[in-house]
Amino acid sequence: MKQICKDSLIADNPVASAQIFHFMIQAFIEHILGVGTHHPGLYGNTSSYYGSVEQQGRLTLHLHMLLWIRGALTPQEI
Repeated sequence: MKQICKDSLIADNPVASAQIFHFMIQAFIEHILGVGTHHPGLYGNTSSYYGSVEQQGRLTLHLHMLLWIRGALTPQEI
């Protein structure tokens, strides 16, 4: 799909775009980070996470996320 067409679809329906983004982030948190499951995540056991969503100039959403991994090195140990 051409970029112009994608940008038009996002601009024409920002609610659907936000719902798809939310679904993708929830899937990432569950399946990649292992939150709410009985298996460790890809990076280890996630004890906590925090994220902030921003909108880019082309109306697309992106996420900045901070993870706390149980048993990982502390900043002082690094």
